[in-house]
Amino acid sequence: MSNAPIDPPPGWSHVLDAAAILDFLVADIFSLPEAAEARAIRVLDEQQDDHGDDLICGCWEAAEAATSLLQLLGRTVDAMLVLTRAHPVYAPTIQATARAAVEQSLRISWLLAPQDAPTRERRFAELLKETRRLYRDLGQISEAEHQDWADAMDASLAELPGDPQSRIPTIESLASIFGENPNLYAVYRLLSQPVHGTATGASVFDREFRLLQASAGRGSRVWVDAELVALPFIVVWDVASVVLRRYRDLLAPESPLPSLERSDEFVKVLQNVPANIGWQLAQRSTGRLE
Repeated sequence: MSNAPIDPPPGWSHVLDAAAILDFLVADIFSLPEAAEARAIRVLDEQQDDHGDDLICGCWEAAEAATSLLQLLGRTVDAMLVLTRAHPVYAPTIQATARAAVEQSLRISWLLAPQDAPTRERRFAELLKETRRLYRDLGQISEAEHQDWADAMDASLAELPGDPQSRIPTIESLASIFGENPNLYAVYRLLSQPVHGTATGASVFDREFRLLQASAGRGSRVWVDAELVALPFIVVWDVASVVLRRYRDLLAPESPLPSLERSDEFVKVLQNVPANIGWQLAQRSTGRLE
């Protein structure tokens, strides 16, 4: 499909204003690991003690894994913003990218949730098992090699204190545990539709919507609703904010998070986005909306 310019949908300027605020969130995501490392070095030098939290002691790997996942989250949210600024028609891809950011955020929250380092390490081990299962399924290691490794891992974990950990919970479970919005999983499913190639995911390019646009006199070749981007923005802000606070409180408790001070501003900007313009037009055309 051509990327020829189209008229911005109603409310798109508010989406771009929100993207500018999300830039601050991305900056905080990338600054936190540096702050956590600097704190770990400073505390270790001052105390001459090789035991403390994950990064200071260096004997646990959960914090390192969380840091890598945090950087992945930063790149994902940044990509979402690049797409937003490139063209309104990338709305479905923005949704798919936001879906990835939600999943990444929930997994980081799960990994860092336990108060004690050994239990966090058990959760890190589950991430390792997931990776090894992937290699097995791709034929990179044999079933016997995988099983030998898994048995050795389980034996090692059995010596750790802390609560035993089952496999990584489903996204539905993680959303119910770590989602501040009770509708998080429902929104996650909506954002997943372009990924799965469903009719719902492709509806932004539906012929009926294109004809509706033309009949409404808006002149756009493709139906794009600013709300299609506003919704992913809101949910990404919510879940990423939880991750920032959790990572900061555990590994860099003195670090400021300037982005979170703009939360009210972010919400107010997006409240100006018209609610589902395309749906309203469709309802009026059938006489079902007064």
